[in-house]
Amino acid sequence: MPAFVTQNTYCAALEKRGYTKLGGGIYSEVYAKGNSDRVIKVGRAGDSWPDYIEWATINGYAGKFAPKVYSLKFHDLFYVAVMERLVVTIDQLNAACHSSNANPFYEQYRAAKYWAGYAFGAPMEGCKDLMAFCNALGSSGYATDLHGGNMMIRYDGQIVVTDPSSKGSGNYSIRIRRGSVTNASN
Repeated sequence: MPAFVTQNTYCAALEKRGYTKLGGGIYSEVYAKGNSDRVIKVGRAGDSWPDYIEWATINGYAGKFAPKVYSLKFHDLFYVAVMERLVVTIDQLNAACHSSNANPFYEQYRAAKYWAGYAFGAPMEGCKDLMAFCNALGSSGYATDLHGGNMMIRYDGQIVVTDPSSKGSGNYSIRIRRGSVTNASN
């Protein structure tokens, strides 16, 4: 019998080892230790996030407009991912600044809010790469839960869509090791 049978027991073990919960949602929780540049995401089976991460990694968006995931492993009832640590959600940024003088990430915030308004196909001056990602995301069907809590800013100011979808297969046949997608049986 595995030592960790549920998401809750795994999270409790992380906390016992000094990890702090940074946030979470309906399906998952995110933990970090100190000022590490990586976090651990622990999510329930049936979550759509692994499907999105697989799509983003295969299509070259991981580490750019999608989070960089270093490892992703599935257990019976949950998954564990090690991924890059991001700075702030768009919702948190919105609460912290209301003018370009208030925060250095304000322009990224404006672009993200425009994007979250489902402006697929609309011109976004100076954001051609972001627009291409928006169009690809929209075409893939993964833009079903796009809001400021599921979009973050990276340390360099890049907008990162962390979890844009509520759809998911729950059939996980992948594994991510060292940032590359492989078959789960490998």
